[in-house]
Amino acid sequence: AHAEAGASRAAAQAALAFQEQRRLEADIAHARAHHEQLRKENLELQLAVEKERTARLRLEERVGTRHIDAEARRTIHSELFGFRGQKLAIITHAGDAESATFAGELKGALEAAGVSVTVVPALMFGKTQTGITLEVGSNRRQFATALAKAFVDAGVCHGPVTATESDDASLLEVLVGPKP
Repeated sequence: AHAEAGASRAAAQAALAFQEQRRLEADIAHARAHHEQLRKENLELQLAVEKERTARLRLEERVGTRHIDAEARRTIHSELFGFRGQKLAIITHAGDAESATFAGELKGALEAAGVSVTVVPALMFGKTQTGITLEVGSNRRQFATALAKAFVDAGVCHGPVTATESDDASLLEVLVGPKP
């Protein structure tokens, strides 16, 4: 009888242990499903954050001020090294703070490359030219070409730099207009 009671108790404990094992297995399955759901939600949130960041960067680029970073300064310096001592004027739109600030950074980068630069704010009439344009005298074409290439390579402007020919053969002016 004693053996039967022990066997009965052992069978009951085994049944309880089996029930507990099934409950734990169900909890594990539930936890795994919950973990997978949280992982999916996390991925969706990461995607939403990345989309917001991309949209914010596009907006900042469109409305923010232009700057010349260290890499752009290095590019300008290396590409204009052979033109040390050259002179040019940067013309800005009077009253346009963003253009004036950008022109100041451009002046610093050009002076670091050995170019002598003066900045002149001017009143502009007619249609405003955005971005960077050059006015080039016939004797300054080689330097103007190198300057435009350095600006494009440095990311200071995008696409080709527009230039007009000046009647003054020795003139080289960089017009810094409002941000495109």
